[in-house]
Formats: sequence, C-alpha cells, structure tokens
Amino acid sequence: MRSWRCSGSVGRHFGKAAAAEKGLPALGDILGCRWDYVISKWPALQEQVDVLHTAPLRPRGKAHGPWRVVAVREAASSGRSQIVLACEYW
Repeated sequence: MRSWRCSGSVGRHFGKAAAAEKGLPALGDILGCRWDYVISKWPALQEQVDVLHTAPLRPRGKAHGPWRVVAVREAASSGRSQIVLACEYW
C-alpha cells in the first residue's frame, strides 16, 4: 500500500482542486480530525472510500477515545482510497 504522500490516485482524489470539484476534503483538512466531524462535514466521503479502524488492545478499565484520521492511502485490493482511523484509550 502507498502512503498518502505518494503520487497516484489518492493525490488526484484528495488534492485541493480535485477535492473541491467533487465536494470532498483535501488531505490537510482531514488528517488528525475526528471521524464523526469529517463525516458530518463531508457525508459523501464515507461512500467513496474504504475505512480501516486500528486501535491498541483495550486495557481493562480504560475509556475508548474518539476515532481520528491518521492516514489516507491507496487500498491494494480495491483500488479505492483507504482512510485509516485510530483511537486511544485513557
């Protein structure tokens, strides 16, 4: 899989000009943001990408934090863009 920093279809879909035409966010607008905020602001995004959830093993007695966008990359199997979400526990 390629990182969002690499050129390719991810750059075309999430570049500022292309994103504005399609009503999608630019990379800088979503990296580090909470996923619920991203979906509320750009609802069409959820239908156009694959989402991968990652989290550490849940320690006992810890609260689940919000899902945040940590990477955007090209999914090898589908050719679609993949948004990687991560959470933390407190």
